[in-house]
Amino acid sequence: TRACRLLTMLARHQLALLERLVQESEARAREMEVRLRRDPVLLDDRRPEAPFAPLQPLIVSLTHTMRSHLQDAPLLTAVLETVAQLREVALMSVPAGVQPRGEEAKAQWRKLLAEAVEAGEIKAAGQALHRALRST
Repeated sequence: TRACRLLTMLARHQLALLERLVQESEARAREMEVRLRRDPVLLDDRRPEAPFAPLQPLIVSLTHTMRSHLQDAPLLTAVLETVAQLREVALMSVPAGVQPRGEEAKAQWRKLLAEAVEAGEIKAAGQALHRALRST
């Protein structure tokens, strides 16, 4: 749980930095668009999968943790919160030309998650948390 909390804190910090960066880059992009409006804009080689590749081992590890500790509600909560924060960071960390939190990025996240999940760990974790809530 401590590792998940630390990862969540780091992800939240990174997300705040990325949101500020996106706001600043959008303003610069609008300024450049005005200056370059007459020239055709060439599309660069966009790679929406780029921010997700480094996260794969971490997501695999977190899904394994869920699979191994289905009866530990606090740990499952921490793991799911960490996965959610990592998702937000990854969706905001897209390369130039890809819309932050856009459909391309979301599709890449779904692909990463599908590759990491072996036996429906996320659904099982959600059900375990639901049972824990009902029993309290």
